[in-house]
Amino acid sequence: MTESTMTKIKRIQVVLLVLVFVMLFFGGCGDPEADIAKVEDMRVFMSGGVDINVMGTGEWVGTQDLNGAGSFNEGANPPAADNSENSPVTRPEINFNEAVVMYQGTSFMSSCKAIGGDSIYTTGFLGEFNGDHPAEESYFAGRIGIEEDTVQQFALEIPKDMFAYRACIDSQGRWHLLFSQKTDDALADRRTEIWVVGRNGEPEQTIDITESVKGGITIPDWMAVDRQGNYYFASSEKIMVIDLGRQSVGSLNFSGEIIGIGMGRSGALYGVFNVSGDDILGVIDIEKGSIEKCANLPENAMRPTFSVLQAGVNTELLLANKGEGVWSYDGTELRQVLTIENIVGNGQDILAMGFLWDGRVCVMSYEDENYVFRYIPVEW
Repeated sequence: MTESTMTKIKRIQVVLLVLVFVMLFFGGCGDPEADIAKVEDMRVFMSGGVDINVMGTGEWVGTQDLNGAGSFNEGANPPAADNSENSPVTRPEINFNEAVVMYQGTSFMSSCKAIGGDSIYTTGFLGEFNGDHPAEESYFAGRIGIEEDTVQQFALEIPKDMFAYRACIDSQGRWHLLFSQKTDDALADRRTEIWVVGRNGEPEQTIDITESVKGGITIPDWMAVDRQGNYYFASSEKIMVIDLGRQSVGSLNFSGEIIGIGMGRSGALYGVFNVSGDDILGVIDIEKGSIEKCANLPENAMRPTFSVLQAGVNTELLLANKGEGVWSYDGTELRQVLTIENIVGNGQDILAMGFLWDGRVCVMSYEDENYVFRYIPVEW
C-alpha cells in the first residue's frame, strides 16, 4: 500500500470521526421533557467492563464489575426483599382511625429515622433533646411499633466510630441502614456498610460496600432497596445502583435535579425530578438508564428538604413531604389526598413521614419538648 493511499485512508477516518462527534453532540440537544417521555435507548459497549447508556436526561457512567470488592460477612446472597402480596409477613388490617400518640419512654435524640411497614425505626442518642449529642457510647438503634409510646432498643453492637446516615424499609418490614465511619465529607475511603435488621432487632446481614462506593458517592439524600435486594442511593444529580447479585455498581447521572426516589407497589423504582424548572414524577428503568415521565407536579410541590416515596397498600405509590402533604399515584393519575394542614399545624415540626401497612401515614414531629406520632388514614 502506497504512502498516498495511507494518507487518504487517514483523512477519511478523521472525517468520519468528526461526523460522529457532531451527530452525538447535536443529537443530545432538544427538549428535556420530550426526551424523558420518548424513552429511546442508545447503548454503547466499551472495553474494560464499562456500559454507557444514554437516554434523554439520564446517562449511565458506570456499571463496572466489582471483582469481589463488594462482599457479605455471611453467605453469598443479597437480602431477599419480596414486595409481593404473598409476603409471609403478617400485615395489620386497614385502619381508618386517626390517632395521636405522645412519647412516654426514655428521653432520646433521634438521628436516622425510617417509617414503614409496622414500624418506626430510629437511631439516636440517649438523653434530653438539648441540641447537643449526649455521650457517644449511648448511641443506639431501636423500634417503635404502631401506636406504641416507647422505643424498644435493639441489642445491636454498633462500633463507636460508625454512624447511621440513611435508612429505608423493605416490603417485609426490615430495616436497611447505611453505616459509615463518622465524617462530614464524602464516603470515599471510609468504612461503609449496609446493615439489614429484622423487626425484632435481630441483625440478619452486614454488607461491606467500602470498595463499591469508594470515590463514587457522598452522603446520599435518599436510599431505597428493591425486591431483588439491590440498593439505590440518590443525591441531587446522581443515582448509584449497587447490584449485589451481579456484584456490580453503576451510576446514573441526571442533567436536572433529583428530589426523591422510592419503590412502588409493583416493584418499580420511581423518582421526583426537576426538569427545566418543572417538577415531575417519573419511573426509572435502571437496565436501560431511562426515565419515563408519569405525571407533572404542581409548581413548588415536593420541594422541601426531603420527600418520601413508598408503595401504597391499595395503590401503586404514595408520596409525602413536610411542605405540601400527601399525594397518591395509581399508575395513571397523580392527586393530592392530604394537605399539610390536614396533618399538623406547623410543617417545620415534622421530623419524619412514612406510610404503614395499615393504610395510614405516620408523621413523627417534635413539639413542646416531646415526640408526637400522628396516624392519619390516606384516601387512595
